[in-house]
Amino acid sequence: MGIVATIDNRKDFEPVTEMIQPGVLADIVDKGQVPDSFNPGKTKHKCYFVWLLAEEDTEGRNKRVFKSFTVSLHEKASLRKHIKELTGKDVTGESFDLDSLIGIKRLLVLAQEDAKEPGGKPFTKITATMPLKKGQTAPEIPADFVRKQDQPAQ
Repeated sequence: MGIVATIDNRKDFEPVTEMIQPGVLADIVDKGQVPDSFNPGKTKHKCYFVWLLAEEDTEGRNKRVFKSFTVSLHEKASLRKHIKELTGKDVTGESFDLDSLIGIKRLLVLAQEDAKEPGGKPFTKITATMPLKKGQTAPEIPADFVRKQDQPAQ
């Protein structure tokens, strides 16, 4: 028998409201080496940040937004700039433990983007983060939240 295709029953995420809202960095996922869209035949080490928002879906769970990065601390790398934005300090030294960022709470500036491929769904992206204002709160990471690295293989 050949390859059998089935309908993917994964639930679609509910859209996130385009606005400024508080969130907590709940996970950083290592995507490993992925094809480099600018250099065919080459790969880049990538990761993505998973933010849980104050906004909830119809089941009462915190909605999520994601932001991808090339894993690089080069002075022009967007990951390094993002770390500085989150911590208020530039990266010093040869390495930085990204997991040390988990639990950071910020205001996220969210904007809708059109899908990159024809027929794709629009998505919400993080355009910037800011410190929480005095007295403002962000969600906690739920006790039942399981990081991607700790989930059973599928």
